[in-house]
Amino acid sequence: MQRYFTDIHFHPQLKAYNNFGYLDKDKTIWERFDEQPKYVQELTWVIQKAIEELAKDSQANLNLFTEGHLRGGIFALYPTERPMFDAQPRHPIFKAFIKEEDYAYLGAAVSGFPLEKVKKIIRRVKQKRGIDYFNEELVKEYQFILNQPRKNNIGKGEFEIAENFNHYQQILNKNDESVAVIFSIEGLHSLIKYEDKNFRTAYEHLTTQEQQEIENRFKTNIETIKKWNNGKHAPFFVTFCHHYYNQLAGHAKSLSSDKPSLAGGLLGGITLLLQGKKPEFVFTQPGIDQLFDQSTGMYPDNVTEKKPKNSAGFNPLGEKVRDWLLSREYGRRILIDTKHMSLTARKQYIDYVKSKREEGDIIPIIASHTCCNGFKDFESAGNIIENSAIEKGEYFSRWSINLNDEEIRAIHDSNGLIGLLFHDGRMPGEGFKKSIRKTKNKIRRLRKTKVRREEKGKNTDRISKDIEKLSNSLRKSYIHLLMSNVFQIVYAINKKSAWDVISIGSDYDGLVDPLDSYYYVKDYPKFYEDMLHFLKNPNQYPPLKIYKNNRCTPLPYSELKSLYFNFTPEEISEKIAHKNTEEFLRKFFTDEYLEKGQPVIA
Repeated sequence: MQRYFTDIHFHPQLKAYNNFGYLDKDKTIWERFDEQPKYVQELTWVIQKAIEELAKDSQANLNLFTEGHLRGGIFALYPTERPMFDAQPRHPIFKAFIKEEDYAYLGAAVSGFPLEKVKKIIRRVKQKRGIDYFNEELVKEYQFILNQPRKNNIGKGEFEIAENFNHYQQILNKNDESVAVIFSIEGLHSLIKYEDKNFRTAYEHLTTQEQQEIENRFKTNIETIKKWNNGKHAPFFVTFCHHYYNQLAGHAKSLSSDKPSLAGGLLGGITLLLQGKKPEFVFTQPGIDQLFDQSTGMYPDNVTEKKPKNSAGFNPLGEKVRDWLLSREYGRRILIDTKHMSLTARKQYIDYVKSKREEGDIIPIIASHTCCNGFKDFESAGNIIENSAIEKGEYFSRWSINLNDEEIRAIHDSNGLIGLLFHDGRMPGEGFKKSIRKTKNKIRRLRKTKVRREEKGKNTDRISKDIEKLSNSLRKSYIHLLMSNVFQIVYAINKKSAWDVISIGSDYDGLVDPLDSYYYVKDYPKFYEDMLHFLKNPNQYPPLKIYKNNRCTPLPYSELKSLYFNFTPEEISEKIAHKNTEEFLRKFFTDEYLEKGQPVIA
């Protein structure tokens, strides 16, 4: 069998599902969705610049799986949260350059959803109508995948939904292009109906009747998903939280914050003045959190110091939902993914898992699409203010949504799994971003020049060579960043078994900014090639940067080599590419574990 890859968190169906019924000819999950420049062009140049890095075309349509040798994928079902379409400009630049009629174009440009659908969603939001995420979206998204053609029109590509690990293996053994699909759900908002009030009101402020209605919906719908296809399609795991409050637990800050900018302050203020509006001079470049408000439910009401250590944890209903998911009473156990939980909620869940382990119940902790922040423990990770200042000069993003060393060890001790996130907006700190900014800008300019010359019939060989040279330089930077994250994990655990917990969780097609050098599923082989080259020849790269005692420091080559723990470069690369994921599935994606509580740990 040829080399292949697995991905434990991505959204290959998201664009096809959300475009279904809006196109002249509906597309399947096999087909590519291109960027819609007509929507981008409706926006002012300032906003075009702000969203320039976000991926607007397909990164994970199934026809790319063959090129990328992707054989096992956990498809994250995701009803898009309505607050993502409820723009509330607060920064002067957004007030000056985004008109209300632009909201739909912005939503369509960024999401890849059809303009008409985005307009309908925005109308519904403005009319303060709720949404039944479960019946109107989640169930339909699941059924949409069931109704997709199992084979593509070219080659041997086909997919099948795996019922357990034995079935997974059977699917992969069909041919060298067959794909085994497993389901997860991103965000437990997916399981209930939200009234307008629920978007802005914390659980404890609802009436007793409202609380009971929400509880009943969660319980009923958890029982329902555990019975999908007689339980064989029950989600393997759920990402408990997402970008916005779900009435269960605190969520981590995930939307970018302002950056200092004299020019930004002048531009916003003067433009408002010229528009005849009250000028506001805020000398920053706005973050996305100045357009979309995710503050509801992040902190308890009595908290004045907005630091991760004071974030909201599980509420009583959240604890019940946690137990219902993990219970085997109504069907298969559904595991829990801690990505997007607040720091407090993650610490609470780790303590819960540890207590259950002491009782003999093994519950692996999953962090499906994440990276490292370099803090040594929960205490230091919690004692920061999450803004652009904490990122200045840093190699890793320091925000608490990323993993600290203590948390990494807890995942390892639980027999858990970490998926490396291929997201330029989440993995690197500002120091790394600054180091590659000139290279990225040069590549962007050269590509535009190449297009113009091609349109005029002029030779572009020299430009192509320059682009290739710069792109290779960028690849070295990105593999250095990824390997620094990998070795941060191994350094934190400091055992040979550290190499068992690392996998790929790209978040492709999840409305992200992918790493430029590994932008699509088809780039997995390139990632493997670069990873293997680094592991074989680390002295051809600058020393990796990892964090020790909360400070970024070069990792000496001698210490780097000791962290291989006698694994060969080939063995490490294969483990990250697919073997760790499949070993995790062998232990936990079984009827014995999910239904009877007997994991295969040996």
